[in-house]
Amino acid sequence: MTDPQPLDVLAAPLEGHHLIEASAGTGKTFTLTAIYLRLVLGHDPADPERRPMLPPEILVMTFTRDATRELRDRIRARLATAARCFAGAADPDPDDGILGALLAAYPDPDIRQRHADHLRAAADWMDEAAIYTIHSFCHRMLQQHAFEAGNAFALELSEDTDLITREAIEDYWRETVYPLDAAQLDALGFMLSGKSEDPRPSVERFAANLQPLLSRCDSLPSPADDDPMASIRPGAERAARAVDALRRAVASDLEGFDQALGDARTSGCLPGNRKPTTKTWASTLKPALAEWVANPAQPRPGIDVGQVSLSTLRNGTPRGRTLPEALAEHPIATAADELQAAQTALAGAAGPFYAHAVRWVARRVEATQHQRGVLGYSDMLTRLRDALDQPDAGARLAATIRQQFPVALVDEFQDTDPVQYRILQAIYPADAPASLILIGDPKQAIYGFRGADLATYLSAAAHVPVGQRYTLDRNYRSSTGMVEAVNTLFGESPLTPGPFHPDAIDFAPVAANGRSETLWIGDQPASAMTLWQLEQEDTPDESLPLPVYRQQMAEVGAEQIRQLLDRAAEGDARFENGGAPRAVQPADIAILVRSGQEAGLIRAALRRRGLASVYLSDRDNVLKTPEASDVLRWLQAMATPESERRVRTALGTASMGYDWATLDGLFSDDARWEAALEQFQDYGERWQRQGVLPALRQLIHDHSLASRLAMQDSGERTLTNLLQISELLQEAAATLDGSGGLIRWLDEAMQHRGESPADDRILRLESDAALIKVVTIHKSKGLEYPLVFLPFVCSYRSARAEPPFVRTGDDGPEIAFEAGPDDTAAAQDRQQAEDMRLLYVAITRAVHACWLGLAPVRESAKTRPGTVHLQRSAIGRLLGWPDAATPMDLGPCLEALARRSQSVTRERIQPASVPAAAATSAVAPLPAMAIARHYTSPAPGQARWWIASYSALVEDGPRAAIPGTAQADILAEESRDAPLAPAAPPDSRTDALAAIPAGPATGTVIHSQLEALASRQFPGADDPAFSAIVDRGLRGQRWRPWVPAIRDWLAAVTDSDLPLPGAAPVRLSTLDAEAFVAELEFLVAIGRVRASRIDAIIQRHTLGGVGRPALGENELNGMIKGYIDLIFCHEGRYWVMDYKSNRLPPSADARPSEALEQIVREKRYDAQYALYLLALHRLLRARLGDAYDYDIHVGGAVCFFLRGISQSGRGIHAERPDRALVESLDALFNEEPEHV
Repeated sequence: MTDPQPLDVLAAPLEGHHLIEASAGTGKTFTLTAIYLRLVLGHDPADPERRPMLPPEILVMTFTRDATRELRDRIRARLATAARCFAGAADPDPDDGILGALLAAYPDPDIRQRHADHLRAAADWMDEAAIYTIHSFCHRMLQQHAFEAGNAFALELSEDTDLITREAIEDYWRETVYPLDAAQLDALGFMLSGKSEDPRPSVERFAANLQPLLSRCDSLPSPADDDPMASIRPGAERAARAVDALRRAVASDLEGFDQALGDARTSGCLPGNRKPTTKTWASTLKPALAEWVANPAQPRPGIDVGQVSLSTLRNGTPRGRTLPEALAEHPIATAADELQAAQTALAGAAGPFYAHAVRWVARRVEATQHQRGVLGYSDMLTRLRDALDQPDAGARLAATIRQQFPVALVDEFQDTDPVQYRILQAIYPADAPASLILIGDPKQAIYGFRGADLATYLSAAAHVPVGQRYTLDRNYRSSTGMVEAVNTLFGESPLTPGPFHPDAIDFAPVAANGRSETLWIGDQPASAMTLWQLEQEDTPDESLPLPVYRQQMAEVGAEQIRQLLDRAAEGDARFENGGAPRAVQPADIAILVRSGQEAGLIRAALRRRGLASVYLSDRDNVLKTPEASDVLRWLQAMATPESERRVRTALGTASMGYDWATLDGLFSDDARWEAALEQFQDYGERWQRQGVLPALRQLIHDHSLASRLAMQDSGERTLTNLLQISELLQEAAATLDGSGGLIRWLDEAMQHRGESPADDRILRLESDAALIKVVTIHKSKGLEYPLVFLPFVCSYRSARAEPPFVRTGDDGPEIAFEAGPDDTAAAQDRQQAEDMRLLYVAITRAVHACWLGLAPVRESAKTRPGTVHLQRSAIGRLLGWPDAATPMDLGPCLEALARRSQSVTRERIQPASVPAAAATSAVAPLPAMAIARHYTSPAPGQARWWIASYSALVEDGPRAAIPGTAQADILAEESRDAPLAPAAPPDSRTDALAAIPAGPATGTVIHSQLEALASRQFPGADDPAFSAIVDRGLRGQRWRPWVPAIRDWLAAVTDSDLPLPGAAPVRLSTLDAEAFVAELEFLVAIGRVRASRIDAIIQRHTLGGVGRPALGENELNGMIKGYIDLIFCHEGRYWVMDYKSNRLPPSADARPSEALEQIVREKRYDAQYALYLLALHRLLRARLGDAYDYDIHVGGAVCFFLRGISQSGRGIHAERPDRALVESLDALFNEEPEHV
């Protein structure tokens, strides 16, 4: 390609086609905004009469949404600054020669003022600026010009049309495959699988092969026949005849064939290690053939018959020997040979079959989308292209768009594809009075996996007149040394005809604008490019297998970064710019990798040295993270809580973070396990009532995931992913039916192989900015980093022609599944060319310095140790590494490169040792879930500030848990009771209540039922709302035997008169809606108070001061949290009520009040309701103000033992402590908590 001329951004003409090649860091965006400014001003020395333009007339296209936002902001700022300068309100930046020159071109004050007004108007118009991605542009054109394009006026844009494609593939399968007979199915199965032993046709395999071909539908050959089976049917008939012949041959003379094989081995004509080997024949092949013949219903023998074919037997005969006639002419061998030939012919029929399928499926997808009025991303391009290609209407449409946008600037043009370029060609032909300015850099064309086609760029460049091809020849990003190092590495490489061969891309050295700041390490400026030479002291003459190289370079890179940051902490690694130096920070460092595997190695090595990092990939998709799999398991458990297996799986997910000991304790404790099952049932009900987001938020809250994850290295990332996935699910649920639909959507989204995620699926975490960044090279494009590390620069990928692929045959493009030597060579050329472009992108991200990890590498440990495959990597080819070089040649090679530039340094390094903390761990550590984590934190009472509950008063240490919800508080309280043996279903209504099981599960479900009944104002048993609530709450299988008993129990609880001291009885079902509040949550501040001090006050003022068990010794400092089951107002006084589902002792029937008081003392429920009374006291004081009086407004506390509802006292233990209780507690709690 002819060398382009340097661009004079002020003088270059604006009319016609232009191509600007912008090497990395040469100010591409600055140049684009300068051209935009000229267009707005109408400044064109080649056309003095050019009119000024406004943003809606100037089309700017790029390839990502982020880029459009950045361009819009940069152009707006450029226009606003220019407007101020033209108005005389500001002076141009001395470094902005463009604006200064434009001002000088218009010295007349009136003209300047007129331009200032126009620039201000243009800046105001920027919200309407035509700055789009190529897909957005096509979508707008199809909508705005729907009539001319022949499209519907209302098109729904869908980011994911995979479902329609899958439906079309399955329709094709049903229409094509279902009518086939057995022989044709057999042939099709072999053609799809390539396995003669298992030729069953599979729609999954078919879909997997077809998907990549659909994107290339336009370049594929049209099928020669409308019948998809036309190419298969002859081979199927031939194969069927061969199978019949083989069956007859096996049936007639299997033993004769066995004897002939044995004779051939004895005579040495067929060695025992040649196919079929003696062992394989005797143990596998012969028994399979015998079984096949004995079973007429079995269509195939289930083995690879090629092992007994005549061609295989002849290939196994030693040189100079002849296959015995008994084998060479045996019917089994000849029939197997014919079957093998038929299968080979079938394999060749795959191309035409898939060509027909691609066309059929593409037409079905298009028809379905038209019918449903939806449009996929790729469809936007193809529809506009097709509309522009119409004979007459296409020209009118192109003229209309060209009139709308007389100028088009296309950014990142190296990422274009044939369809996109065809659209541009149609709208802006070379002879049209319009402007098409293409800006890009073929050296940075690295998005081939997205469909970008470098050949399209090169073809477009060849069609631009030589005088209108330009280059940007000055680098503004990197330091002078860094620019010099890149020029040396790529510009002076011995690789011929150039580093970017075979793409005919030239490397042109660029000048350096330089940077004001300099990187210093120690007492001198740092080298711009450091070549780490990894040396093996013990075996210097041996190369390193790639896996070993990656492991060692990960440790070396992490250790070097640790040392650099240690020096930075001492002020020894810093940036200087004439002012106060700035120490190197982790955020200045980027480690560029090719794959997630490399990222995992370097991040693990960094972690072992206590360095935090974040992994950023161009395919960052929150639905591809481990957390998405965990959420899927949670949803499955919520949807089917009766499946204990799924609930176990959900609780065992990594995001839950429970160790084996915790899970074992949960699974082996019947009461706790029942409570867990009930919990997931509640989540499922919340999902149905409120949505999936509240259900997932409740799960995260109940299991304290936020607080527990905050203590882990990557916990913030995990929690952020969980919340982001929850939001995506809530949004998706709006368009899906039921829980099953949402689960299926998530599962399919996780399996989706789209190249880049939608914006709302991109991982987000703002604190990542302060960490060391581990970034894929694809993700890094367009970005810059002060310091860049490339520890795995010698890595390479072996290129293969992955089937199915499209190659050009004698009759044009064809689909192929078998790669020949030319296919493999072409794949290797493509891979090496892309590797070189990736290397260029990676190195040019560095502003000040980069480090490259080099070693003599070989492909695997199986390769001869003295072999070096460095020439297969991009860096090796740049170095000119010869095929016959040895490991000892690497040092001189790197030294020669370092001598060519003062900015390049060779540094010899040894493998880094693994830090001591990691060295003691197993070579292959068990997964985190398999390592039981012991409680090592201080007990809550020893913490400086924490949130406690009633359980913190009665227990010490870590079991004093913080209740997340009322249900969690109930569960914690009920779990303290010793579990009782499970009860049998009741035989009669008399013993029904006593037979209902006790324990946390029952307590939780009864409390939930009462809460639900309270929400409906405690309806009576004959009210339909009562039945609906009870039936919904007890619909699980485990409660079915107890439903009648629990329904009667709840009816009695809500419809009985409950005695209260000093007041008339109260009935829950008669309370007015304004007279009660259920499940009131409270938080009371407390400052450094031991539980024993609280206990002293409570014992002095409750239960007549009688003795009872002492409370724990926790020190409370922070908040006390709790949930009051019911607060109600009765006869002008307020009461707190707490439900208790405890099983009562036999003595409760004879002396109920004494038995209940004894339970209160033993369980220390007095402490619980004392806290409730304190909370009520503070609430009433805040609400009533000076009018509040404890003696007038507080009725007391009620412990409602629900199982005593049939006793004379109705299970009520009520007490009204004197006001000294609440006033003493209030004074004690008023001490200010101490915060960390």
